[in-house]
Amino acid sequence: MDSAEGFLVQPLVRCVVYCIVFIAALYLYGGVDRNTSKSVRQRIVSGSVACGLILTDTLAFTRLPNTSPWRLDSYDLSRIFLRHQHLVLALLLPTLSTGLLFLGPFWHEWRARRFYTLQDYARELWYTSNLIRLRNIVIAPLVEEIIFRGCILFHLQRRFDSCGALCLGSSLLFAVSHFHHVVERIYAGYAVREALLDVLSQVLMTAMFGAYSTLLVLRSGHLAAAFAVHSLCNLMGMPDIAGEMRVAEIHDPRWGRCVYKALLLVGFTSWLFLIGPASTLFGLSDSTLCRLP
Repeated sequence: MDSAEGFLVQPLVRCVVYCIVFIAALYLYGGVDRNTSKSVRQRIVSGSVACGLILTDTLAFTRLPNTSPWRLDSYDLSRIFLRHQHLVLALLLPTLSTGLLFLGPFWHEWRARRFYTLQDYARELWYTSNLIRLRNIVIAPLVEEIIFRGCILFHLQRRFDSCGALCLGSSLLFAVSHFHHVVERIYAGYAVREALLDVLSQVLMTAMFGAYSTLLVLRSGHLAAAFAVHSLCNLMGMPDIAGEMRVAEIHDPRWGRCVYKALLLVGFTSWLFLIGPASTLFGLSDSTLCRLP
């Protein structure tokens, strides 16, 4: 093996290359304005193709000895956290536990729609279902989790063996890969400084979520857990807590703000107690790498 080939198979180099391939694919076939219908369609295609190429490259490392490369059972998919055992629990338990963090926003949404009929909900779903929503809730979480928590985390495990290092490495790469949104802000008319500051908060939140998502995958052994939680967080977005508390106070001047704060506190406390057992599927996961105190 020559030096160039040896360099390319290094785990960290491969992780960086995967990030570059993914970001480049979005812009080479997708343009700068990410929310036009044409751009959304093109980015769904280009992101999916990049994901397929990255996944194919990673699978080459999981192939079992003396097996055909054309058979799916020739690959140890569990090494990239794709498994069918306890799949439903992996989808539900971490997602329901994470949903506790949104108790306040859920209550706010319920109050805004408490007089809705089933027909009203169906009508709202119909008018808000579009390619952007599909991208945000399904395609982006699926593609990003396969790349960052499946493929990149696999290669990080070839280099690191501690939970902290894996969570930090995965979250940093995930966060840095979102700095490309600066280009979109500048294209939209933002000044460079304004664009950087606007994206910085998103990058910090992305880093936190990346670490959390990696922890879920390592504890549950399921990529599906991270995908479901990612979809939930994209669906809810970053809650406007101050604004929602003001609305709660308008609806109920005496108790509205207190109820909202209480729900946030109860939700956060419940999440702290439940996320540990929920992320190991209440003992059904065989992962022992990341233990919580």
